[in-house]
Amino acid sequence: LLHAKCPRLFSAVDLEVQQAYELLAVVQQNMVAARGSGSSVDLARFSHLVQRPLKALWRHAASVDLAEAAARLRAIGACKGLVALCVRIARVRDPKDESLRPRDPTS
Repeated sequence: LLHAKCPRLFSAVDLEVQQAYELLAVVQQNMVAARGSGSSVDLARFSHLVQRPLKALWRHAASVDLAEAAARLRAIGACKGLVALCVRIARVRDPKDESLRPRDPTS
């Protein structure tokens, strides 16, 4: 809705990232509900549900708020996805690995 009304403030990328966060929230709610009802948690099903939002975050790594994504992924136990996303964000933000090179103190 915000993207439709204010496309200059909220890009299509912002919309996809927000939708990914919302899907992760739904997964978390479903996990809590399953645990609360005494049902066994179908980890394969939840893993499948996490893939769509994770792919969206991966595609738009340059626009992802790492702190928010990390909190949401940790909350559902998607640690492998979180590590992969961190690596992707690092690669997008520093494609030449300049942060790993020692700086010349004379420059």
